[in-house]
Amino acid sequence: MRKHTAAVRFTIAALLGMAVTIVLQILGGADYPVIPPGLLLPLAGAALLVWRPNLWTKLFALANGLWIGFGAIVAPDAWDNLDSGKSLLVAATAMELVALVLVVVGAARALAVRSGVREDSR
Repeated sequence: MRKHTAAVRFTIAALLGMAVTIVLQILGGADYPVIPPGLLLPLAGAALLVWRPNLWTKLFALANGLWIGFGAIVAPDAWDNLDSGKSLLVAATAMELVALVLVVVGAARALAVRSGVREDSR
């Protein structure tokens, strides 16, 4: 198995966490398409990083967090979910917003380590 940097491992975990929050939102009553892109894209990003953590897969992970994060901010769904009063849906949506930030931070860190801007501590 390939040795991944701490930043790549962090990003993989954040992407998987983001995918889990989509499943929890669906279980909590959120209205999603039959095949939710918000579930498939983070899973694809995590799989690509596990398989080959290079510049392009790190950029895909970053774009993933930015794109889904942009959608969460501009679409009313996230805010409706937070205001729904359904405990699971509110918690899952809040966790998704946190996971989005973690994906962006992790992927940016992974890119910085790759480009030599910062050295990884391990």
